[in-house]
Amino acid sequence: MLKTIQRRVFVSVSLAAFLSVMLVTSVLMFSQRHTVSTALIHTAVGAAMLLFAFWHLANNFAPLKQYFRARRLWASIAVVAAIGLLLASYLPVKPLYQFYLWGSTLRAMNNSEDRTLIRYVQLDFNPDGAEGLALRMDLRAGPHMAYPQYAFWLETLEGAFIQPLYVTQSVARSQFDNKAILQEDVVLTSNPFDGNAHEGESLFSFISEPRTSSSRFRRESLPVFLHKSGAIRSDSESVDLSTIDGYSGATLNDSFLLDTVSPLEVSRRYRLRLEINQSFDFNEYYSSDQFSEDPVYSGNGYSAQPSLIYEAIIDAGSKQTYYPMTLIGHGHHSGQNGEVYPDLSHITTARSIVDRIIIELRRETTGPES
Repeated sequence: MLKTIQRRVFVSVSLAAFLSVMLVTSVLMFSQRHTVSTALIHTAVGAAMLLFAFWHLANNFAPLKQYFRARRLWASIAVVAAIGLLLASYLPVKPLYQFYLWGSTLRAMNNSEDRTLIRYVQLDFNPDGAEGLALRMDLRAGPHMAYPQYAFWLETLEGAFIQPLYVTQSVARSQFDNKAILQEDVVLTSNPFDGNAHEGESLFSFISEPRTSSSRFRRESLPVFLHKSGAIRSDSESVDLSTIDGYSGATLNDSFLLDTVSPLEVSRRYRLRLEINQSFDFNEYYSSDQFSEDPVYSGNGYSAQPSLIYEAIIDAGSKQTYYPMTLIGHGHHSGQNGEVYPDLSHITTARSIVDRIIIELRRETTGPES
């Protein structure tokens, strides 16, 4: 008898505890933007509560029969109410629907407080007489975007360069305005311009140079693209920017939609790549004194974390329209070669220069009608 009483106490107290959790999670899911963990707890506790309810019924089956016999009216009302709630979950009951809409309104009001305005810049960039694949690059800026340099280009699946799609002018025309010189005995392990830009500027002295000065060419800015495109000639390491200048445009320092057209014939499947890099984003590994014997890295370009390479395999023959780009590696820290290094273990804030990039195959052509 004592064991039976203890079992009933355990079941009753457990049901009360589960009911408390269900009430809290129900209120949260009704009025707030709930997380996955809240929904999981609500579901798991509901399942456990159902099992304990059957256990409770088994323990109290005899008293329940007495309730139905002695209090038929109240028992019947409870059964009808339960059946009504079950039917209401399948039928459009207006009062319950209005109650649901009220909860949706509460959740929407709470969500609006956390919304962040994302501003997009749209740019149409079509070379003269371009005909071919119409592409849209949808790049959403990340929290660490600050005047990066970047280039989009096409390759074959075998890795042969096809053509540029868009290159920032500073790279394509070697238009890096100022030479920055870091103060002696200063070692940077983070971006000095994060937070208070004036404090960061106090660590440098700046020297203006002609915009077309060849000494300001920065091979470490986008080394994979510059080597692939032939702007850096592998035979002599000389520089020829004429092949990429026609695809240059302003640096868009925000989220952007870039519409362009490939003017060349391309295979049905090919690689679309993005290389992006920005100065001064030092970290503990890529500190300002990391490669002290490297004259480029330790010079006045301040490449810091190396360029990142994103890639999407585009299949023009399929029905797929959208292609997310994935991070596949980084370039050489001082631009010595055009290789892609897959080890990203030392890359930190550079990962959030962009939030995400999606390529849209618009399946349009431009140019004169035939």
